[in-house]
Amino acid sequence: MTGSAYETVKKALRVVGQHEDGKKCASCADDGCPELKKAEALTKPGEW
Repeated sequence: MTGSAYETVKKALRVVGQHEDGKKCASCADDGCPELKKAEALTKPGEW
């Protein structure tokens, strides 16, 4: 795994962790979180 891929996965796991139990992060908006959508786009549906 390249350094940039590692950082992408690390950031995605951090973002997903921030949203556990309905919590929100600084990037969250009324219509959802763009950072969480990016993280979820890295996997196949149903993997999270």
